[in-house]
Amino acid sequence: RSLTVAFAGTHVVTLPNAVYAEGSEIYIRTTLPNAVNSSANTVVPVTGTSTSNYICGATDGAWALLRSDGTNWVTIASSQV
Repeated sequence: RSLTVAFAGTHVVTLPNAVYAEGSEIYIRTTLPNAVNSSANTVVPVTGTSTSNYICGATDGAWALLRSDGTNWVTIASSQV
């Protein structure tokens, strides 16, 4: 799955429930300086272990690849570390 955010401003996306999506991946990218956040605190950053709702910062071309571990969405790779 992939999602491109092409609207100005901060966006909130509702990710699928990680419990039912184990092993699934979602690629999210921006084409404008948009911040993208999850509607729930279930995203684990590349460089951490605590969950938050942060997916991408407000930078042109920001992207993140998320994978469900059966509990949370883990950021596997990102343009912003």
